[in-house]
Amino acid sequence: MRDCDTLLIIGSNFPYSQFLPDFGHARAVQIDLDGRVIGMRYPTEVNLVGDAGATLRALLPRLASREDRSWREKIEKNVASWWDTVDREAAVDADPVNPMTIVSELSRRLPDNAIVTADSGSSTNWYARNLRIRGDVRSSLSGTLATMGPGVPYEPPQQGRPATTDTESRSAARPPTDPPQAPPAAQPRPAPQPPRQSEHVPGTEQESPEPRCPRST
Repeated sequence: MRDCDTLLIIGSNFPYSQFLPDFGHARAVQIDLDGRVIGMRYPTEVNLVGDAGATLRALLPRLASREDRSWREKIEKNVASWWDTVDREAAVDADPVNPMTIVSELSRRLPDNAIVTADSGSSTNWYARNLRIRGDVRSSLSGTLATMGPGVPYEPPQQGRPATTDTESRSAARPPTDPPQAPPAAQPRPAPQPPRQSEHVPGTEQESPEPRCPRST
């Protein structure tokens, strides 16, 4: 992205602005359901608020193909070289274990319809470097500073059931019994409602729950 002349941002709140082109170097277009995030990371000239798929289908007839493919070919060559470097780094022995090896082996074994989530911290590095997104694989990663424990709640509900919690056990080797379902269409967020006042009935007081641990900052 750093050397591009046109930047298209689709449904992304990309937090790593150091990898974006310098301000003024590229012309930018952003598509998002939430207009509040448009232009947050990079100055955009065309701001499109709406469904990504529908918006892209409307834009396609307006695009013209370029004959000069040199820039694309350069990027493809650099990407291939990068993956070769990553594979060699993952093959290096370490004591007790090379974390890159774990994620690289996981990447090779993922089914094409897998859902992958990652917590923040060192795991973010290996997720970003060694996991290859292919087929219908869906992935979620928090880009917020010092986010704690988003991996489990990022997993969307499947087959009408709530997302797996940290107290449930799962078997990664068990194949799905039903075909994967398409995610539901995004719905507009309802306006926040004021808290309802509970009616006090004498004699029904309950002990206060134990306080939760404070959130890390």
